[in-house]
Amino acid sequence: MFGDKAYSLHGVLFMAAMTLCVVSCSILLAFTGEKLYRRPLFWISAATLLFMTVFVVLRYLLLIAPVQTVFEAVLKIQTIAGMGSAIAPFVILVVFILQKFPVYLVIVLVVIALSNAAGTAAVLQLNPFNITDFYPVAGYFVFYGFFFWSYKKLFPELIIIKPEAFLKC
Repeated sequence: MFGDKAYSLHGVLFMAAMTLCVVSCSILLAFTGEKLYRRPLFWISAATLLFMTVFVVLRYLLLIAPVQTVFEAVLKIQTIAGMGSAIAPFVILVVFILQKFPVYLVIVLVVIALSNAAGTAAVLQLNPFNITDFYPVAGYFVFYGFFFWSYKKLFPELIIIKPEAFLKC
C-alpha cells in the first residue's frame, strides 16, 4: 500500500524516531527495573511506555505495508495498541491520586493524559503518511520526559543510582 514510500524522507525520519523510541524504552526499563521491580507504579509505567512504543512501531508498519491485507491486519492491532496507549496514562493518574502525589504532578499528568488521548484518537482516524504519523513519537517523548522530570518524587529509590554504575553492570 505505502511500501513504495518506505525510503522517502518521511519514512526514514519516522524509522529513526521509532528506533530512538525503542532504544530509549529498553534502556530506561533496564536501568530502573533493577531497583523498582517490586513497585506497582513501575510496572504500570513500564506498560504505558511499552504500549506507546508498540503504537509507534505499528504506525511505522502501516507505512511500509506491502499489500492491503497486511495493512488491515496491522491497522486492527494498531487500534488496540493506540487504545492502550491512550488509556494507560489515566491508570497512572488514578495511582497518583490514590497515593496522594503532589498536586502539580497530578495536574501535569492530567494535561499529558488528555492531550495524549486526543492525539491518539486523531492518529487512529487518519491514514498513514502524513504529519500525524509523528504524534505517537511526540506523545512517547512527552511521557518519557515527564518521568525524567519527576523521578525524584515518583521513585526516590533512583536518586542513589549513578548511570556509571548501571553501565558497569
